[in-house]
Parts: sequence; C-alpha cells; structure tokens
Amino acid sequence: MIDHALSAARLNLELGRYTDVLEPLEAVERHADRRSDLSLEAKLLRMRLALRLNEYELLSSLSDEIAEEAPANAVMQFERERIINTALRDHGDYEHLPASIDRLVSLAQRLPNEGGSKLHRALSRSLAKIGEVEHALESAQQAVQFAHDENDMRAIGNANLAYAEALRYAGEERQAVEYYRSGIDIGRDIGNRDSELWSWLGLACAYLQIEEYGECQNALKAAHHLTAEPGFDHPIETAHVGLIEALTKILSKSSTDLEGVLKPYALLGISWPEKFVSETQREGRLPSSIPI
Repeated sequence: MIDHALSAARLNLELGRYTDVLEPLEAVERHADRRSDLSLEAKLLRMRLALRLNEYELLSSLSDEIAEEAPANAVMQFERERIINTALRDHGDYEHLPASIDRLVSLAQRLPNEGGSKLHRALSRSLAKIGEVEHALESAQQAVQFAHDENDMRAIGNANLAYAEALRYAGEERQAVEYYRSGIDIGRDIGNRDSELWSWLGLACAYLQIEEYGECQNALKAAHHLTAEPGFDHPIETAHVGLIEALTKILSKSSTDLEGVLKPYALLGISWPEKFVSETQREGRLPSSIPI
C-alpha cells in the first residue's frame, strides 16, 4: 500500500498534477517509519513539490530535515542538493550557486553513475547562470550523451532543454530553437508538463533575444495555455510569461503594467526581474540573455 501511494504521488508530480500529490504523500507519512527509506523518499517528493509550487521556506525546512536524517545517504543528499540548486537559480542567487555546484559534483562522485545526465543538466544550467558559458555547453553536451546512453526519453527531453538553455546563453539562439522544440515535443509526448512548459518559455526568450517578436508571441501563447489550464498551478512560470510579455512591449515601445508584472515575483521573494526590467528600459535593449 505504501509503495503504491508513493508511486502515485511521484506520477502525479511528473504529470504536473500537484494538487493530487499531497493525498498519497500523506498516506505514506502516516504509515511509514519516520526514518525509513520510504519516509525519506516521501519527504524528498514533498521537497520537489515545494519547488514546483515555489514554496521556498518549506523547501528549505525540508532540506534541513533530510540533511539531518540521512547524512550518509549519497543518493538522497544528491537529489536534495539538485532541488536546492534549482531554487538558487530561481532566485538569481549567484553568490551561493557556485558552492551548490561544488556540492553537487562532490556528491555525484559517491554515486554509481557519478550523477549521469541529472548532474550535467544541473551543472549546465547553473554554469550558464554564473557566466561560465563554455563549461555550461560542455556539461549540456554530456547531459545529452548520458541521457541517450540511459535510454530514458524523459532524461533526453530534459537534457535537450538544458542544451537549449546553454546555447541561448551563448548567443546561439537559432540553434537553441531546435533543442527547445525537441524538448517541447518530447515533453508533450510523454506527459512531462514541466519540461514542455520551460521549453516554451525558453523558446520565447530565444526569439525575443533575436527580435523575432511574432515567433516569441506564439511561444508565449503556448506557455500561457499551459499555465492557465484549470487544475494546474505554475506560480513562477506564470510570472515568467508576464515578464517576457513585458520585455516584448518595452522593446517595441509599447506601454505595460510593470507593477503588475513584478508583483508575482515579489510574492515569491524573487527580486532579479525588477533590475532586469529597469536595465532593459534604460538601455532600450536586453542587457543580457533573459535569466529565467
């Protein structure tokens, strides 16, 4: 029963049905021994859910609990650090991101496959954020290779998204488009809603960076459709749709409600968009790759 409940929670998380994750998770937490592997897996799933819902205080609290309860469990600590790493990227916390990268690499060395595609996806996206674009591209290429070696379509789609992001940060937007579209197709085909949505957002950014506003709008419409669909909750992705739309309007000299655009980020405790918008307004162009 507990195994079944955990599998149901994991499946609902992967499908983006976040409201359906809690009930089976709570069943596991009621019946599993507090320090058992099943209990820890449930806590890690709850931490992933907190990330998807951008509940960062809860995420931090769960992270501390997992660190305390299973310090010698390399797999658990690696997965915990991957979630922390993503949260740091969400916040644009480039001060603490390098230390997280180092921890990921160290933890991966204790795993049988040394982290495989999961490690290199995280490294690629984090290295791109802190300006180490060449290393980001190298890690992204390794992520794609590992994913194909693992023969895992979910990993392949996620790796293609990571490679697209690295290419976009490197100023290779047209090549990035190819990988974003692959991420979209795979995500849609296998029900990986998170990967599909982030691929649409990245695609919109790529087109905006090369001033193809019509294609940008098409990608934004697809992203908006996913974020607005009843029964799903995507707080930061919804905010990103608004941000990219606002940047498009700024660059095309149209008016936009910046207070309304920035408020969702403020509610999440994320401050970098305000500075990015301000620099775009002042310079009349994007100051850098859009750091979503």
